Amino acid sequence: MTAALAGLTVPVAPAAPPLAALRGDVTLHPGPPTPTGTPAWTLHDPVRNRFFEIGWLEAEMLAEWPRRDAAAIARAVSARNGVTLAAEAVAGFARFLEANQLLQAPGADTVPRFAALAAAGRLNPLQWLLHHYLYIRVPLVRPHRLLEATLPLVAGLYNRGLGALVIGAGVLALYLIGRQWDVFVNTFQDFLSWQGAFALAVALTVLKVVHELGHAYTATRYGCRVGTMGVAFIVMWPVLFTDTTEAWKLASRHQRLAIATAGVVAELTVAVIAALLWCVLPDGTGRGLAFVVASASWITTLAVNLNPFMRFDGYYLLCDLVGVANLQERSFTLARWAVRELLFGLGEPAPEAWPPAYRRLFVLYAWAVWAYRLVVFTGIAVFVYHSFFKLAGIVLFMVEIGWFVIRPVATEMTEWWKRRGALRWNPRTAVTTALAGGLLALLLAPWPQHLHAPAVFAARDRARIFAPIPAMVTEVAVNRDHEVAAGARIARLAAPDLDHDLDQVSRRIETIEWELDHLRPKPDSLDSRLVLLEELASARTEQQGYQTNRARLELVAPFAGVVVGLADGLRPGRWTDSQTVLAELVDPRTCVVEAYVGEADIESMTAGLAGRFHPDDPTLAALPVTVERVNTYAEAELHAPELASLYRGPLPVRRDDKGALVPDNAIYRIVLTPAGPAACPTREQRGFVSLGLGWHSLAATLLTRTTAVLIRESGF
Repeated sequence: MTAALAGLTVPVAPAAPPLAALRGDVTLHPGPPTPTGTPAWTLHDPVRNRFFEIGWLEAEMLAEWPRRDAAAIARAVSARNGVTLAAEAVAGFARFLEANQLLQAPGADTVPRFAALAAAGRLNPLQWLLHHYLYIRVPLVRPHRLLEATLPLVAGLYNRGLGALVIGAGVLALYLIGRQWDVFVNTFQDFLSWQGAFALAVALTVLKVVHELGHAYTATRYGCRVGTMGVAFIVMWPVLFTDTTEAWKLASRHQRLAIATAGVVAELTVAVIAALLWCVLPDGTGRGLAFVVASASWITTLAVNLNPFMRFDGYYLLCDLVGVANLQERSFTLARWAVRELLFGLGEPAPEAWPPAYRRLFVLYAWAVWAYRLVVFTGIAVFVYHSFFKLAGIVLFMVEIGWFVIRPVATEMTEWWKRRGALRWNPRTAVTTALAGGLLALLLAPWPQHLHAPAVFAARDRARIFAPIPAMVTEVAVNRDHEVAAGARIARLAAPDLDHDLDQVSRRIETIEWELDHLRPKPDSLDSRLVLLEELASARTEQQGYQTNRARLELVAPFAGVVVGLADGLRPGRWTDSQTVLAELVDPRTCVVEAYVGEADIESMTAGLAGRFHPDDPTLAALPVTVERVNTYAEAELHAPELASLYRGPLPVRRDDKGALVPDNAIYRIVLTPAGPAACPTREQRGFVSLGLGWHSLAATLLTRTTAVLIRESGF
């Protein structure tokens, strides 16, 4: 377009197209002030029931929006408020409104633009499956009319006197429970069954209904419409939900906080009542139900509802407390900016202008959420792996880790790559480069690898001597610390019942032999002779057994050694059973160290490995040892009780029906011998062995262990 001026042709810039008008159904509501004290407003899209928080400057733009011209709007706002507003800022706000479909859309390109917006928000089949597998929301009822009709029935619950009464009752319940805390804690064991799990599930369901009704009635009380109530499935776990989105219409932060905390308050009120009932009811079904309700409410409130790191009540409560909507996304954006500035010093402006204290708070909150999510999503991945058949479990595990752990990291590193042109050598990039190089060297450089395994140091030959049968001690031939030769007598026992039985069978043998000697040789006496011979053989076998048992009553040393222990009160005339250790014998000339390693470390164990045994007693010196033998089979029973968890040892074990110590995990026994002369202890010494496994890089070790896990889990 041109214009003629004094015979010259001068180009004229084309007029900017008018801005689209705001949709007629979009409403503007005053909101609570921001943390900096400036006014805030909320735009409500009633079609999608979505709310958008804007600042006072954007609200001023909307007041002049009928002008439909960015430059004119900027001039009007600047003149009225004494600020300098550029037309580009108005155009940027217009793009925000258009992107969120808040503007009218006349014109021929309306359909293509909305189609493009819809296509941009549409999920591909894989994304749809992922989101619906993780989170499915099923609205069940539209309760607004019912809530309005029944609100007068619960209006009496909203008073400060009742609140103070509940708080006092809660303090009293905690005091009474504290007086019988052991009984309260031990009650958990009574519900470790399917009946207890069912009762807990029913209690949780009732509590969550009360919880959601607390949100719903409080929102209705403040004039908000409760759109829907229903159930959501988070990784297949059902949770109830109440749509209180219209709380964003409220200008009072106090009212928003009341709606956010109403569910927890209602649930804890029920918990206080149940706790008081538990304190006063006698043992029985009623007291058990009161315990389930009270404990379930406290646990879910503390672990779930008040958790500020997940999008439950605690998160929205935190948003209202700090006065920042959409806190997580805004904190994440700020934290990503902070990481880039910390690492590279790009000098980019912060995505939002916050006071320094708020900026630090939001960055620390974002980092805490990331750490929490890493733990939670890894736990969910392990959970889904074990909840499905192996192939589906592997796929879902990889999806969880890939989508929630690897994808965000890869996305951020992509942003780093896009900004590579802005990188400049400065102190921050120098420190980052040095740290990255050091980390790479730490991963790739070979390092001496050591394995630490729990172990005991003892004599190789050691024996505990028991009575073969219940008997009476007639002689004790040794004392404590007495040296004995192999076969030397330790003690002599007597068993009168055994002597009586032996005497009886000896008399029966004599009788049978006399009958055989005096049996006349007649043809009809052959059968009688055969019967007597059979009885004689049986009696002599029985006699031999008695004689063997009597010979065992002479307790002798199985090898040469030192008597390191005698039973208390062991003296002639004392009776003993076959379970009591009468004497302990060790051979101090030969020593051995027995260590136990897990399944992941058995492959690196070979005979000849050198190491050191470190006793738990710090006054004792470490002992050089060498691996003599590696058992390639897992131990079915732990024969070193000093290492058992039941005796404060490091190896977790349990007792089976026979009293044996059965390891909870697969462990393998390693036998080591001292590398030089060593004084064997008379008692087992607990400690650990440190074995040198050569030089390996951390990256190679991690790769080896990861590969081993993958190979182990790949079997179907």
